Parts: sequence; structure tokens; C-alpha cells
Amino acid sequence: MQTLPKRIRKRKHPPVPSVLTDHALLRFLERTGVINVRQFRNMLLTKGLKAACKESAEQKSTLRYLENGLSFTIVEGRVVTVVPIDMLR
Repeated sequence: MQTLPKRIRKRKHPPVPSVLTDHALLRFLERTGVINVRQFRNMLLTKGLKAACKESAEQKSTLRYLENGLSFTIVEGRVVTVVPIDMLR
């Protein structure tokens, strides 16, 4: 997997109250071609992560999977959060 650019990995985002959700913003960026969500998804979705998702789904559990400097929170087979490990508190 390619490493995320350092400026993205090290950036800290303070919570900003907004009526515009992250989901809406992400979909706008995807639909207008600013970012290629499929490319990011494919970059993150390794064999190891797929296996962890399968395990989580089969056990109907929540787990944390660490790979390539990233922490993935998986709930019942679905990745719900991805955070660079160095941003974890």
C-alpha cells in the first residue's frame, strides 16, 4: 500500500460545528471529480483488512485492526473509522 502523504497523516482537525455533514461533503467531492473515492478505498482495502472485516462480521463484534500506520475500527464487518496511528490518544 502506498503511504499517505505526510501532510495528511500529521494534520490535526479540530471539531468544527457545521450543518454540512462530512458525508455530504465527501460525496460532493467525489461527484465533482475532485477526489477519487474508489481509488482511496482500493488503496486501504488490503487482504488483511478484508480478513479482519470477515472475522468481525462472523463474530458480530467490534475490533481494531492496525496496518501500515493506520488504525481501522470495524463494527460487525464494516470499517467505520480510519485514523493514522500517531493521531490516536
